[in-house]
Amino acid sequence: MRGIDRPLVVDVVRGESTAARVLTRARTLVDERQLEGRFHGGFAAALAALLAHRVDVAFGRTAERRRPLPDQLARRLIRWEPLGLLVTEDHEFARERALPVSMIKGLTVDTSAGNVAAPEWVELATELVEHFGGTPSPEHHPGMDAVAAAGADETAHHLRSTGWPIVSMLDVPPVPGARLVPFTDPVPLYPWTMVHRSELQHPGLAALVEAADAVAETERWLEVPADAWVADDDRGLIDGNGHPGTS
Repeated sequence: MRGIDRPLVVDVVRGESTAARVLTRARTLVDERQLEGRFHGGFAAALAALLAHRVDVAFGRTAERRRPLPDQLARRLIRWEPLGLLVTEDHEFARERALPVSMIKGLTVDTSAGNVAAPEWVELATELVEHFGGTPSPEHHPGMDAVAAAGADETAHHLRSTGWPIVSMLDVPPVPGARLVPFTDPVPLYPWTMVHRSELQHPGLAALVEAADAVAETERWLEVPADAWVADDDRGLIDGNGHPGTS
């Protein structure tokens, strides 16, 4: 793991994710052959690959109170990403520039239930929907492990066929016939962390850290809005002053 004669294998969940952006920038800082991307569609699946030594770095929500990370792993918070609601373009919410989260009260909302590749996402989305009076969708993805890796056309089909709005990160690719409306009052946040084995040393890892720090400073990724909503398992990532904590 200390050698530099092989590329660092990095899971970024899906294309165009926060993690994928960090990987793209990191490749400008070192010989791009030192970094290889993987797409497991969720942190739980990526973590299993990390522990099996199939990948070296994974990104996503760790939710350590529910599933503590093994002692041999190190974690670094890189972003608080705001969330929104994906709706069909003819939905009443599609006209809104931003949507108060309280508006989901009484609605069935898709939380990607059944996505075993990303239970950390399902748990956050379910907690959010229930907290604001909505009903989380039932399990509906049998055999579809990596919902996050589904293409835009498949997401559009699922949105139309179920009729359920979908809780979503804001960096997802555009979905045909749909609109992603940012949540507000409060702003729900998803914590992106970078996880790797503590003893890992590789130029690619240093490049990932430098890239994440640079984008976080430029785009204010680590700022927590005053009206933020954070899941219970993620509160430990914020200190008493509302700043990102360390781990």
